[in-house]
Amino acid sequence: MKNKILISFLLIFSLLIFIQTTYSLSVSCDIGGPYLKNSTTALSMNVVGNVTSPAAAANITVNISQSGALKTSKNTTADSQGVFSTTISYNLDAGTYDVNVSAEQQGTYAFCSDALEIQIPQAAPVCLNRNLQISGNAISSSTGQLLSSGKVFASVLDESVSNSTSFTNGRFSISISGCLKGGKRYILQIIVENSDGSRSWFYTTITW
Repeated sequence: MKNKILISFLLIFSLLIFIQTTYSLSVSCDIGGPYLKNSTTALSMNVVGNVTSPAAAANITVNISQSGALKTSKNTTADSQGVFSTTISYNLDAGTYDVNVSAEQQGTYAFCSDALEIQIPQAAPVCLNRNLQISGNAISSSTGQLLSSGKVFASVLDESVSNSTSFTNGRFSISISGCLKGGKRYILQIIVENSDGSRSWFYTTITW
């Protein structure tokens, strides 16, 4: 009887250890574009994304390939919020490429993919003045409460389109405007800064 009780205890203890040491990981990614081929210098391409469940200290690998052949690769890490952002500089020919991103943390992996399009420059694309209004709540990750005050910065990566403003009571609203091209995916970066100088980042894709 004692042996059966001991065996049952060991099984339960092993199950608890298994539950505590396994978890799921997820990752999102976006490279923006399409980009225009540059015959003289390397293309500068921004890859952004978010790692969740859990997020901190995840290792990120970005691979760009075409028809199964690896063209270039870049390693980076996600910050304590799970956000990662990196710029890849490489001279790619016109065409469509596969962007594959892997996130690794404590031996657990997650994957995501996006399509990269490189186009041959034609007549300069027409850009139109675009106005974008961004509103949201700034919440402390440690307390879950609205931040009493701070600043918010908004910018479109690869373009001279940006603005910043202060906020109080956790609620912010900011507008940015600039000449942007229709049909292109732009990466919008939002940075929220607390009154003590700590920052959090958020990225999303916009298009017209």
